[in-house]
Amino acid sequence: MPACRSVQVVLIQRLRLARDGAIAILLIAIGLATPSASSVADTPAQRKQVWAAPDSGSDGHEQLRAVAAALAKGSVVRIQLESSASHLTRARMLRDGRAQYAATSVAGSVFAQEGLFAFAGHEWGPQPVRAVLMNVQNQLLGIVAAGDAGITTLAELKGKRIARIKDAPEIDQHLRALLAHAGLTWKDVTSVRTEGYAAALREVASGRADVAFAASRTPELQGLASSKRGLVWPLVPHADATGWTLLRQWAPYMVPVDATEGVGLSEKLPVESVSWPYPVVVTLARRNPDDVQAVTGELIARWRDFRGAAPGNAGWEAKRQPLAWAIPWHEGAIRVFRAQGLWRDEHQLHQDRLVERQRVLRQAWDALFKPAQPDTDRDPPDEAAWLKGRAAALQKAGLDTLWNAAAD
Repeated sequence: MPACRSVQVVLIQRLRLARDGAIAILLIAIGLATPSASSVADTPAQRKQVWAAPDSGSDGHEQLRAVAAALAKGSVVRIQLESSASHLTRARMLRDGRAQYAATSVAGSVFAQEGLFAFAGHEWGPQPVRAVLMNVQNQLLGIVAAGDAGITTLAELKGKRIARIKDAPEIDQHLRALLAHAGLTWKDVTSVRTEGYAAALREVASGRADVAFAASRTPELQGLASSKRGLVWPLVPHADATGWTLLRQWAPYMVPVDATEGVGLSEKLPVESVSWPYPVVVTLARRNPDDVQAVTGELIARWRDFRGAAPGNAGWEAKRQPLAWAIPWHEGAIRVFRAQGLWRDEHQLHQDRLVERQRVLRQAWDALFKPAQPDTDRDPPDEAAWLKGRAAALQKAGLDTLWNAAAD
């Protein structure tokens, strides 16, 4: 081989080595390469991940399909959606390692953290959930009233009939918080028991109830809107600081919204009310921060690719994220927000408080369910014992309990 040819080969080889080394360093920096064998299973180097998603055909599922399609255009991750209508099933997939992420509701995020309702049973308890990204939409999630019931504000709920769905404690929690905003309790209204969400709206339309909980984009509202009673969305004034303080003692997940999406709402006719993020993409605290950083960064970078692909997808935008919400953010997501200049000192302070809250909850659970010398023949403590121990631990730490059995 001529000498000049040998020199060329050596130079090309050195350039390739330098290029490959630089790429490797870059990949490790953004969480796409694995610096150690121990974290191989927890990085996006595998590219394919399972996400537990809402049931097929739902708004949440359609949004996640659009997200998955957009992410497939990149090189960070491929998503396989595993659908379930049950937030508990999605939480179980996450806990058992059968899914890396879950797109869920307040029930599968906030109530999972709190060990409330479905998570109060002895097989669950408070979960160390972490937020990754969430959809903050402009739909209303709150109280809808019959148009002829004379209800335009929450204070006017006093003495009215409120439809309450049997075996739906999560929805009762939403209603309880909205009543609290006006200084009311269940004692100030008449409860009308119904068998389901659609049935509750029919009770209002038929005149057997005056108000019910509703999501403004739900198709079942068309029946109430076209009935002789019509519908109205009672105002929840954002400037009422006292009301919001009372509300958040029960529902820290609620956020103010000028609702424009749904039945009886439009850009020209927004309603000052409440909502909360949905879906909420969560993972567990144990998830590798490099993986979460890479996934979150890709979600934000490709938002424009999927924002118009499903109703409500505009709400995934980075600047809409409620960085001081009801559950802590994952460290990997925080890295992305910090790099974008969105994460501030007040967000970190709020984050630290939530992490401490989870520590208090876990410690209370372990004290009740994991005694130093367990008696294998003894039945585990029941839900009532947990709720009592949970409330005592939170009160001792100076934290809101979000739950009071006597309030029912």
